[in-house]
Amino acid sequence: MQAEWQVSNALVVGYQKVIEEETRRQLEEAASTPKIEGPPTQAEQQAGQDSNKTQLVRKALAAHPGLTPAQVWGAVKGQIGKRTYVYSILKRLKDRDQIVVRRGKYYLPETPKITEGNEHQTLQ
Repeated sequence: MQAEWQVSNALVVGYQKVIEEETRRQLEEAASTPKIEGPPTQAEQQAGQDSNKTQLVRKALAAHPGLTPAQVWGAVKGQIGKRTYVYSILKRLKDRDQIVVRRGKYYLPETPKITEGNEHQTLQ
């Protein structure tokens, strides 16, 4: 009985070594082959959609400067599902100084205009 156990134990150890070697080869092959790009993951899609929604809000503010949050929602409610998300976008843009708030209305920041003609450039 003990001899049979030793033989079966030796077989199991041998199989384990074969499995370990095969796993090591597969890992080496996986590391050396280039990754195949498949469809984007859900996180990548969400990041893309967030930037698109942010871009929608920016475009609405560029087309109609001085909108209140409710007016921004009215401009983009066909493309953005929830009203609260518009407020989140406005806060994010405000925190990043990408929009300016004056008296409760949102504006894109003004870029200084540089005029040429003088030796020194002046800001208007």
